[in-house]
Amino acid sequence: MTEPTLFNLTAETPLSSQPPLCHRDDPVTSFLAAEELARSGRRRSIEQCGLAALRAQDGSTSDELGRFLGNDSLYPPAD
Repeated sequence: MTEPTLFNLTAETPLSSQPPLCHRDDPVTSFLAAEELARSGRRRSIEQCGLAALRAQDGSTSDELGRFLGNDSLYPPAD
């Protein structure tokens, strides 16, 4: 039996079907930043980085995963 996942994303998953990065009541700058993350491919990079960390360090906390990645958080440093 296959365990269900919260986000079943593949490289072919259209951006419109991915979970939102900001709330509908957020300022317009949040929407612009979310759009840029998606457009640039950085969102996919962040997702892949987080997934690889989870697979390598199953059962770790967010802080532990960030340290595993060499960062203060799960998000890789900006280019």
